[in-house]
Amino acid sequence: MIPTSPATPSAASHADHTPFETVAEEVFRRYGRVWKPATLKVNRVYLRNQILPWFAGRPVGEVTRAEVRRWFGTLRATPAAANRSIPILSVIMRGAAVYGRRAEGTNPCKGIRRYPEPRRERFLTSGELRRLGRELADAETGAPLRSAVIRLLALTGCRQSEIRTLGWGDYREGHLFLRDGKTALDAHRDRGSGRQQAAIIRLLLLTGCRKGELVHLRWEELDGNVLRLADSKTGPRIVFLSEAARTLLAAQPRGHSPYVFPSPKDGSRPRSAELSLWRKVRRVARIEDVRLHDLRHTFASHAVMQRVPLPVVARLLGHSGDRMALGTRTSATARPRRPPSASAPASPRCWTGRDDRPSAP
Repeated sequence: MIPTSPATPSAASHADHTPFETVAEEVFRRYGRVWKPATLKVNRVYLRNQILPWFAGRPVGEVTRAEVRRWFGTLRATPAAANRSIPILSVIMRGAAVYGRRAEGTNPCKGIRRYPEPRRERFLTSGELRRLGRELADAETGAPLRSAVIRLLALTGCRQSEIRTLGWGDYREGHLFLRDGKTALDAHRDRGSGRQQAAIIRLLLLTGCRKGELVHLRWEELDGNVLRLADSKTGPRIVFLSEAARTLLAAQPRGHSPYVFPSPKDGSRPRSAELSLWRKVRRVARIEDVRLHDLRHTFASHAVMQRVPLPVVARLLGHSGDRMALGTRTSATARPRRPPSASAPASPRCWTGRDDRPSAP
Protein backbone atom coordinates (compact mmCIF):
# COMPACT_ATOMS: atom_id res chain seq x y z
CA MET A 1 0.00 0.00 0.00
CA ILE A 2 1.38 3.40 -1.03
CA PRO A 3 1.54 5.96 1.80
CA THR A 4 -0.70 8.74 0.62
CA SER A 5 -0.32 12.48 0.51
CA PRO A 6 -3.07 14.97 -0.30
CA ALA A 7 -2.89 16.27 -3.86
CA THR A 8 -5.36 18.54 -5.57
CA PRO A 9 -6.19 18.31 -9.30
CA SER A 10 -4.69 21.73 -9.88
CA ALA A 11 -1.45 20.66 -8.19
CA ALA A 12 -1.28 17.56 -10.38
CA SER A 13 -1.44 19.60 -13.57
CA HIS A 14 1.66 21.56 -12.50
CA ALA A 15 3.58 18.61 -11.07
CA ASP A 16 4.27 16.63 -14.25
CA HIS A 17 7.70 18.23 -14.62
CA THR A 18 8.84 17.44 -11.09
CA PRO A 19 12.31 15.84 -11.34
CA PHE A 20 12.37 12.09 -10.88
CA GLU A 21 14.85 12.24 -7.99
CA THR A 22 12.57 14.61 -6.04
CA VAL A 23 9.66 12.18 -6.25
CA ALA A 24 11.93 9.23 -5.50
CA GLU A 25 13.16 10.89 -2.32
CA GLU A 26 9.59 11.68 -1.26
CA VAL A 27 8.50 8.08 -1.81
CA PHE A 28 11.53 6.74 0.10
CA ARG A 29 10.90 9.17 2.94
CA ARG A 30 7.32 8.00 3.29
CA TYR A 31 8.20 4.33 2.80
CA GLY A 32 10.82 4.67 5.50
CA ARG A 33 7.92 4.28 7.94
CA VAL A 34 6.83 1.03 6.27
CA TRP A 35 10.02 -0.73 5.14
CA LYS A 36 12.34 -2.42 7.59
CA PRO A 37 15.61 -0.50 8.08
CA ALA A 38 17.63 -3.17 6.26
CA THR A 39 15.19 -3.13 3.33
CA LEU A 40 15.34 0.65 3.14
CA LYS A 41 19.14 0.56 3.15
CA VAL A 42 19.34 -2.02 0.35
CA ASN A 43 16.71 -0.26 -1.75
CA ARG A 44 18.66 2.99 -1.48
CA VAL A 45 21.71 1.20 -2.87
CA TYR A 46 19.73 0.09 -5.94
CA LEU A 47 18.23 3.55 -6.29
CA ARG A 48 21.66 5.16 -6.21
CA ASN A 49 23.53 2.66 -8.38
CA GLN A 50 20.99 1.39 -10.90
CA ILE A 51 18.08 3.84 -11.13
CA LEU A 52 19.24 7.42 -10.62
CA PRO A 53 22.10 7.31 -13.16
CA TRP A 54 19.45 6.85 -15.87
CA PHE A 55 16.39 8.74 -14.61
CA ALA A 56 17.83 11.62 -12.57
CA GLY A 57 16.78 14.94 -14.05
CA ARG A 58 13.92 13.46 -16.06
CA PRO A 59 10.43 14.85 -15.36
CA VAL A 60 8.71 12.00 -13.57
CA GLY A 61 5.49 12.54 -15.52
CA GLU A 62 7.27 12.05 -18.84
CA VAL A 63 8.97 8.70 -18.20
CA THR A 64 7.56 6.19 -20.70
CA ARG A 65 7.40 2.43 -20.85
CA ALA A 66 9.77 2.46 -23.84
CA GLU A 67 12.30 4.37 -21.77
CA VAL A 68 11.96 1.92 -18.90
CA ARG A 69 12.49 -0.97 -21.34
CA ARG A 70 15.66 0.64 -22.66
CA TRP A 71 16.93 1.20 -19.12
CA PHE A 72 16.11 -2.39 -18.16
CA GLY A 73 17.95 -3.60 -21.25
CA THR A 74 21.13 -1.86 -20.14
CA LEU A 75 21.10 -3.99 -16.98
CA ARG A 76 20.98 -7.32 -18.84
CA ALA A 77 24.54 -8.16 -17.76
CA THR A 78 23.48 -7.99 -14.08
CA PRO A 79 20.07 -9.70 -14.02
CA ALA A 80 19.86 -9.91 -10.23
CA ALA A 81 20.40 -6.16 -9.84
CA ALA A 82 17.95 -5.47 -12.68
CA ASN A 83 15.25 -7.68 -11.16
CA ARG A 84 15.58 -6.01 -7.77
CA SER A 85 15.61 -2.51 -9.23
CA ILE A 86 12.46 -2.75 -11.36
CA PRO A 87 10.05 -3.15 -8.40
CA ILE A 88 11.70 -0.16 -6.68
CA LEU A 89 11.18 1.94 -9.80
CA SER A 90 7.59 0.69 -9.97
CA VAL A 91 6.96 1.79 -6.36
CA ILE A 92 8.30 5.26 -7.21
CA MET A 93 6.04 5.50 -10.26
CA ARG A 94 2.97 4.34 -8.33
CA GLY A 95 3.81 6.88 -5.66
CA ALA A 96 4.12 9.61 -8.28
CA ALA A 97 0.57 8.83 -9.43
CA VAL A 98 -0.80 8.74 -5.87
CA TYR A 99 0.87 12.06 -5.08
CA GLY A 100 -0.53 13.65 -8.25
CA ARG A 101 2.71 13.87 -10.17
CA ARG A 102 1.72 11.66 -13.08
CA ALA A 103 -1.58 10.34 -14.41
CA GLU A 104 -3.21 7.39 -12.66
CA GLY A 105 -2.81 4.01 -14.34
CA THR A 106 0.31 5.02 -16.26
CA ASN A 107 2.96 3.05 -14.36
CA PRO A 108 5.58 2.45 -17.09
CA CYS A 109 6.97 -0.57 -15.23
CA LYS A 110 3.81 -2.59 -15.68
CA GLY A 111 4.34 -5.61 -17.90
CA ILE A 112 8.16 -5.50 -17.81
CA ARG A 113 9.27 -9.14 -17.58
CA ARG A 114 12.15 -9.86 -15.26
CA TYR A 115 15.28 -11.65 -16.38
CA PRO A 116 15.58 -15.36 -15.60
CA GLU A 117 18.10 -16.01 -12.86
CA PRO A 118 19.88 -19.32 -12.39
CA ARG A 119 18.81 -20.84 -9.08
CA ARG A 120 21.76 -21.21 -6.76
CA GLU A 121 20.83 -24.09 -4.50
CA ARG A 122 23.72 -25.46 -2.46
CA PHE A 123 23.64 -27.56 0.66
CA LEU A 124 26.29 -29.52 2.45
CA THR A 125 26.69 -33.29 2.40
CA SER A 126 27.49 -35.31 5.49
CA GLY A 127 31.18 -35.37 4.58
CA GLU A 128 31.28 -31.61 4.09
CA LEU A 129 29.53 -31.09 7.41
CA ARG A 130 32.15 -33.26 9.14
CA ARG A 131 34.99 -31.23 7.64
CA LEU A 132 33.27 -27.98 8.60
CA GLY A 133 32.76 -29.28 12.13
CA ARG A 134 36.43 -30.14 12.51
CA GLU A 135 37.49 -26.65 11.42
CA LEU A 136 34.99 -24.97 13.73
CA ALA A 137 36.25 -27.12 16.61
CA ASP A 138 39.82 -26.06 15.82
CA ALA A 139 38.74 -22.43 15.95
CA GLU A 140 37.00 -22.96 19.29
CA THR A 141 39.59 -25.03 21.15
CA GLY A 142 42.31 -22.45 21.30
CA ALA A 143 45.50 -21.47 19.52
CA PRO A 144 49.21 -21.65 20.33
CA LEU A 145 50.32 -19.52 23.27
CA ARG A 146 51.81 -16.82 21.05
CA SER A 147 48.53 -16.39 19.18
CA ALA A 148 46.64 -16.24 22.47
CA VAL A 149 48.92 -13.48 23.75
CA ILE A 150 48.52 -11.49 20.54
CA ARG A 151 44.74 -11.91 20.68
CA LEU A 152 44.59 -10.68 24.28
CA LEU A 153 46.79 -7.69 23.45
CA ALA A 154 44.32 -6.70 20.74
CA LEU A 155 41.20 -7.39 22.82
CA THR A 156 42.26 -5.78 26.11
CA GLY A 157 44.70 -3.01 25.27
CA CYS A 158 47.10 -4.39 27.90
CA ARG A 159 50.84 -4.09 27.71
CA GLN A 160 52.72 -7.18 26.55
CA SER A 161 54.38 -7.58 29.96
CA GLU A 162 50.98 -7.46 31.70
CA ILE A 163 49.68 -10.35 29.60
CA ARG A 164 52.85 -12.43 29.81
CA THR A 165 52.94 -12.19 33.64
CA LEU A 166 49.19 -12.73 34.05
CA GLY A 167 48.21 -15.26 36.70
CA TRP A 168 44.92 -17.09 37.24
CA GLY A 169 44.49 -15.15 40.47
CA ASP A 170 44.31 -11.95 38.40
CA TYR A 171 41.08 -13.11 36.73
CA ARG A 172 38.00 -12.78 38.92
CA GLU A 173 34.31 -12.45 38.08
CA GLY A 174 34.86 -11.68 34.43
CA HIS A 175 37.54 -9.04 35.00
CA LEU A 176 41.29 -8.83 35.00
CA PHE A 177 42.68 -7.23 38.16
CA LEU A 178 46.26 -6.35 37.31
CA ARG A 179 48.79 -6.53 40.12
CA ASP A 180 49.59 -2.81 40.15
CA GLY A 181 45.91 -2.16 40.90
CA LYS A 182 45.61 0.60 38.31
CA THR A 183 43.31 -1.13 35.83
CA ALA A 184 40.35 -3.49 35.82
CA LEU A 185 39.49 -4.76 32.37
CA ASP A 186 36.31 -6.43 31.17
CA ALA A 187 37.32 -9.93 30.12
CA HIS A 188 34.01 -10.43 28.39
CA ARG A 189 35.59 -8.71 25.40
CA ASP A 190 36.88 -12.05 24.20
CA ARG A 191 33.34 -12.85 23.06
CA GLY A 192 34.31 -11.15 19.79
CA SER A 193 36.78 -13.98 19.16
CA GLY A 194 36.58 -16.98 16.87
CA ARG A 195 34.56 -18.87 19.50
CA GLN A 196 31.71 -16.40 19.17
CA GLN A 197 31.76 -16.59 15.39
CA ALA A 198 31.96 -20.38 15.45
CA ALA A 199 28.90 -20.49 17.71
CA ILE A 200 26.92 -18.35 15.27
CA ILE A 201 27.95 -20.54 12.32
CA ARG A 202 26.89 -23.68 14.21
CA LEU A 203 23.55 -22.10 15.11
CA LEU A 204 22.91 -21.24 11.46
CA LEU A 205 23.06 -24.97 10.75
CA LEU A 206 21.17 -26.03 13.87
CA THR A 207 18.26 -23.59 13.60
CA GLY A 208 17.90 -22.51 9.97
CA CYS A 209 17.88 -18.91 11.18
CA ARG A 210 19.06 -16.02 9.06
CA LYS A 211 22.42 -14.54 10.02
CA GLY A 212 20.86 -11.24 11.07
CA GLU A 213 18.43 -13.02 13.39
CA LEU A 214 21.32 -14.60 15.30
CA VAL A 215 23.64 -11.60 15.29
CA HIS A 216 20.85 -9.47 16.82
CA LEU A 217 19.57 -12.21 19.15
CA ARG A 218 18.70 -10.97 22.66
CA TRP A 219 18.72 -13.03 25.83
CA GLU A 220 15.11 -12.08 26.46
CA GLU A 221 14.16 -13.87 23.22
CA LEU A 222 15.46 -17.20 24.54
CA ASP A 223 12.50 -18.97 26.15
CA GLY A 224 13.22 -22.57 27.11
CA ASN A 225 13.09 -24.74 24.00
CA VAL A 226 12.35 -21.89 21.60
CA LEU A 227 13.55 -18.51 20.42
CA ARG A 228 10.75 -15.95 20.35
CA LEU A 229 12.15 -13.52 17.81
CA ALA A 230 10.55 -10.11 18.21
CA ASP A 231 11.38 -9.21 14.63
CA SER A 232 12.61 -11.02 11.54
CA LYS A 233 12.37 -10.65 7.78
CA THR A 234 8.78 -11.92 7.97
CA GLY A 235 7.92 -10.34 11.33
CA PRO A 236 7.81 -11.96 14.80
CA ARG A 237 8.31 -15.73 14.75
CA ILE A 238 9.17 -18.72 16.91
CA VAL A 239 12.28 -20.83 16.30
CA PHE A 240 12.21 -24.35 17.77
CA LEU A 241 15.52 -25.39 19.30
CA SER A 242 17.16 -28.81 19.29
CA GLU A 243 19.11 -30.01 22.32
CA ALA A 244 22.38 -29.18 20.54
CA ALA A 245 21.21 -25.63 19.86
CA ARG A 246 20.09 -25.17 23.46
CA THR A 247 23.44 -26.45 24.73
CA LEU A 248 25.33 -24.10 22.45
CA LEU A 249 23.28 -21.09 23.56
CA ALA A 250 23.65 -22.02 27.22
CA ALA A 251 27.44 -22.06 26.78
CA GLN A 252 27.54 -18.38 25.74
CA PRO A 253 28.83 -16.03 28.47
CA ARG A 254 26.11 -13.94 30.10
CA GLY A 255 27.22 -10.51 31.16
CA HIS A 256 25.44 -7.18 31.30
CA SER A 257 24.75 -7.06 27.56
CA PRO A 258 21.18 -7.71 26.37
CA TYR A 259 22.65 -9.48 23.32
CA VAL A 260 23.72 -13.11 23.15
CA PHE A 261 26.54 -12.10 20.81
CA PRO A 262 27.49 -8.57 21.84
CA SER A 263 30.04 -6.29 20.27
CA PRO A 264 33.44 -6.75 21.93
CA LYS A 265 33.83 -2.97 21.96
CA ASP A 266 30.36 -1.94 23.16
CA GLY A 267 28.20 -4.51 24.95
CA SER A 268 25.10 -2.37 24.47
CA ARG A 269 25.21 -3.21 20.76
CA PRO A 270 25.23 -6.52 18.84
CA ARG A 271 28.43 -7.75 17.26
CA SER A 272 29.24 -7.01 13.64
CA ALA A 273 27.51 -9.19 11.07
CA GLU A 274 30.91 -9.75 9.45
CA LEU A 275 32.03 -13.31 10.21
CA SER A 276 35.61 -13.40 8.97
CA LEU A 277 36.08 -16.87 10.45
CA TRP A 278 33.74 -18.27 7.78
CA ARG A 279 36.18 -17.47 4.98
CA LYS A 280 38.92 -19.35 6.79
CA VAL A 281 37.01 -22.48 7.78
CA ARG A 282 35.31 -22.96 4.43
CA ARG A 283 38.69 -22.73 2.66
CA VAL A 284 40.31 -25.32 4.94
CA ALA A 285 37.18 -27.50 4.81
CA ARG A 286 37.27 -27.35 0.98
CA ILE A 287 33.79 -25.85 0.63
CA GLU A 288 34.75 -22.46 -0.79
CA ASP A 289 31.65 -22.29 -3.00
CA VAL A 290 29.36 -22.40 0.06
CA ARG A 291 27.85 -19.14 1.31
CA LEU A 292 26.67 -18.57 4.86
CA HIS A 293 23.10 -18.48 3.57
CA ASP A 294 23.63 -21.98 2.15
CA LEU A 295 23.75 -23.25 5.73
CA ARG A 296 20.07 -22.30 5.91
CA HIS A 297 19.51 -24.27 2.70
CA THR A 298 21.33 -27.19 4.30
CA PHE A 299 19.06 -27.10 7.35
CA ALA A 300 15.96 -27.14 5.13
CA SER A 301 17.22 -29.69 2.62
CA HIS A 302 18.19 -32.26 5.23
CA ALA A 303 14.86 -31.76 6.98
CA VAL A 304 13.07 -32.48 3.67
CA MET A 305 15.21 -35.58 3.08
CA GLN A 306 14.23 -36.77 6.57
CA ARG A 307 10.62 -36.51 5.32
CA VAL A 308 9.67 -33.57 7.51
CA PRO A 309 6.43 -32.21 5.94
CA LEU A 310 6.98 -29.18 3.77
CA PRO A 311 4.62 -26.91 5.78
CA VAL A 312 6.66 -27.76 8.89
CA VAL A 313 9.92 -26.95 7.09
CA ALA A 314 8.44 -23.64 5.94
CA ARG A 315 7.46 -22.85 9.52
CA LEU A 316 10.92 -23.78 10.82
CA LEU A 317 12.44 -21.39 8.27
CA GLY A 318 10.05 -18.59 9.16
CA HIS A 319 8.28 -18.56 5.77
CA SER A 320 4.67 -17.44 5.73
CA GLY A 321 3.79 -20.43 3.51
CA ASP A 322 5.42 -23.44 1.88
CA ARG A 323 5.85 -21.80 -1.54
CA MET A 324 9.34 -20.45 -0.79
CA ALA A 325 10.42 -23.80 0.64
CA LEU A 326 9.32 -25.57 -2.54
CA GLY A 327 12.62 -24.78 -4.25
CA THR A 328 14.45 -26.47 -1.41
CA ARG A 329 12.35 -29.60 -1.79
CA THR A 330 12.93 -29.65 -5.54
CA SER A 331 16.66 -29.11 -5.07
CA ALA A 332 16.92 -31.85 -2.48
CA THR A 333 14.94 -34.43 -4.42
CA ALA A 334 16.32 -33.63 -7.86
CA ARG A 335 19.99 -34.18 -6.99
CA PRO A 336 21.68 -37.14 -8.66
CA ARG A 337 21.60 -40.34 -6.66
CA ARG A 338 24.66 -40.88 -4.51
CA PRO A 339 25.86 -43.62 -2.21
CA PRO A 340 23.92 -43.53 1.09
CA SER A 341 26.97 -42.27 2.95
CA ALA A 342 27.08 -39.16 0.77
CA SER A 343 23.41 -38.36 0.29
CA ALA A 344 21.86 -39.42 3.59
CA PRO A 345 20.65 -36.54 5.74
CA ALA A 346 23.39 -35.37 8.05
CA SER A 347 22.69 -35.22 11.75
CA PRO A 348 24.32 -32.68 14.06
CA ARG A 349 26.57 -35.53 15.26
CA CYS A 350 28.70 -34.73 12.20
CA TRP A 351 29.77 -31.42 13.60
CA THR A 352 28.57 -31.08 17.20
CA GLY A 353 29.50 -34.51 18.50
CA ARG A 354 25.92 -35.48 19.23
CA ASP A 355 22.94 -36.83 17.33
CA ASP A 356 20.15 -34.34 17.84
CA ARG A 357 17.47 -33.30 15.41
CA PRO A 358 15.52 -30.04 15.41
CA SER A 359 12.36 -30.13 17.48
CA ALA A 360 9.22 -30.02 15.37
CA PRO A 361 6.52 -27.47 16.16
